[in-house]
Amino acid sequence: MPAFVPWDWTLIPVVIISLIEYKPKLSPHLKGTLFAILAAFVGGPLFKHFDFYKEINWSSFYSFPIYYLIFLIGYWASLRNNYQVYWK
Repeated sequence: MPAFVPWDWTLIPVVIISLIEYKPKLSPHLKGTLFAILAAFVGGPLFKHFDFYKEINWSSFYSFPIYYLIFLIGYWASLRNNYQVYWK
């Protein structure tokens, strides 16, 4: 099992949901930026420091836009009132 599976499937969604719920009127772009900074520049290096994974030709700067988009997709999904149209 890859080292980041627990991070990807549990910690990231919980943090995103918490950020969406806390201060709901705050800009999602500001929250997404905060999340991306914490995940890419704090969480990633922390996992690397504890030898959960080894970076091979990857920089934390590459992770920043990916985490930002993950947050915005989660935010967009939280605004849906009806998911039925997606399952037809």
